[in-house]
Amino acid sequence: MSDKTKRQYESNVIGLPPLKMVLGSIPDPDPGEGRRPFRDFASEKPEEARSTLAKLIGHLQEGKK
Repeated sequence: MSDKTKRQYESNVIGLPPLKMVLGSIPDPDPGEGRRPFRDFASEKPEEARSTLAKLIGHLQEGKK
């Protein structure tokens, strides 16, 4: 990211403790995160959704034991 696309604000000017904030683009997805992307459940068929929900409920019940 070039310096032209970064915006710097002095936080003491906007009423916060004297910290320097830099606003810029964040890479997507964050390479440090190991999370899976969001899963759209609306595209599932009703049978698949029931199966997914049953697995989730079973997993939660196992955790209580």
